[in-house]
Amino acid sequence: MLPLHGRDHPISRLPVELRAEVFIRWAEEDKDGPWLASLVCKSWRKEVLSCPRAWSFIQLDLEDKKAHLMRAPLIDDPEWCIEEDSEEAHGRSNSRPLELWLERSANCVLSVSLILGRVCPSVLIIHATLAKFAVVMDRVANIEVGLESRMVADSLLDMFWELAPELRCLTIKCGQSFRHRCNPWEVEDVIIPSIPKVIKKSPALRGLFLHDCMLPAQGSIAYGHLRELSLVSVNCSVGIFLISISACCRLEILSIESCQFHSLPSDPVDAHKLVITMPKLTSLEFTGSGQVLRYIHAPMLETLRAGWDDPYCIVEAQIEGSLSEEDENTIMDYYRDITVARGLALVEFCKRSPSIITMRLQHARIREDALISCLRLTPHLRSLELKGSFIGGEAFRALSVHLIDGKVSLCQHLKTLALESCHKVTGLMLRKFVHARDDSCRLDRVSIAKCEKISEEHIHAIRGFCRKLKIEFVPWEQEDPENYPAEENGDQEG
Repeated sequence: MLPLHGRDHPISRLPVELRAEVFIRWAEEDKDGPWLASLVCKSWRKEVLSCPRAWSFIQLDLEDKKAHLMRAPLIDDPEWCIEEDSEEAHGRSNSRPLELWLERSANCVLSVSLILGRVCPSVLIIHATLAKFAVVMDRVANIEVGLESRMVADSLLDMFWELAPELRCLTIKCGQSFRHRCNPWEVEDVIIPSIPKVIKKSPALRGLFLHDCMLPAQGSIAYGHLRELSLVSVNCSVGIFLISISACCRLEILSIESCQFHSLPSDPVDAHKLVITMPKLTSLEFTGSGQVLRYIHAPMLETLRAGWDDPYCIVEAQIEGSLSEEDENTIMDYYRDITVARGLALVEFCKRSPSIITMRLQHARIREDALISCLRLTPHLRSLELKGSFIGGEAFRALSVHLIDGKVSLCQHLKTLALESCHKVTGLMLRKFVHARDDSCRLDRVSIAKCEKISEEHIHAIRGFCRKLKIEFVPWEQEDPENYPAEENGDQEG
């Protein structure tokens, strides 16, 4: 094998500009990237030092595990620097002098990540670290803070900066797992009070990403310039969620992942009667229970990406135990109730959001009549993606019926269909669907992955009469392969 620094090594023959891009991508993924690159050889050191963008991704972990174990101070040594001929082979164990990091970034836009571990350093050390950023806050575009305590996060954000004119994205990650293991932390409020003040000091802020914490209820003036909001693992009352979201009146992108919103008697609003109108919202993405669909009215929504908790896995886990027949019937009734409730919620949401162009449903497990109703309520739909769906013959018949003028009656503008793990769909259903749209409502792309009753033979037949259609196919894998259902059976289902 050729040595990495050899002249004949393929990477040495890359143009300098392309190697610079490699350093930048490396730095995006690994905080030690530029420092380790300077260890390889003199030419790499020269190149990485002349590439300021590679030094613009600053990640500081103020819980130095090695220093903590050795009872050593958590202060960077400004005189220390990795040299390419250093005898210390373990470059990742060295601390990173912040002044040198900032100096090498020149005048580039900065992305800063600050992590405080379980054992935080003293307030003096935190103040000294934040003071070093004061002179460069005018070129910081992204900030991420990670802490286990929301109270510490609130204090840190309050003193981090006085003005960040170019800050566009702020991410706050709080430690949910630690809080559950330590009773004193459970009394922490989910809300971080300093967020409105932070936003006011960041006039260019457009994206706010919150993990296990929530923004406080404020007037629309406080959050008026936010365009994107992401909530991950937030557990709060429905009232807090609705009031906070309603203040973000100009949101265009809303993402909600694995959040739980529960009703409380002390809620300031009646969650069962309140629907929040978000006139600017164009993209909504959520994973979890899907309860957010009840509360949002988004008349201009174009993209819906919905991922529900799979009820089948919950039911299956309970059935694995020794249950009586009555218990199993109760569980299956619960399963059916979930599918009906999800279908009704999705239909009501589509009534309030008729402009949807892209719809992606994962583990929706809704009845076919509910899915058909959703498709009728979204006439502008151009892309439909279903994963783990109950879609079958009834829905495909509705998608394949022609009107008197020769056009299909449902989703006339549909250009892309993607199915994954939809085991009720047969090859004949798909073939009839594509054939019905081969003229006036032509499809552009079909993607089929791991659908039990669609084989390579079915795909080959479709390609035979629709050569312009782009088809992506991943066969269904099974331990003991059997013959696929006969076309006659598929015709009866379709």
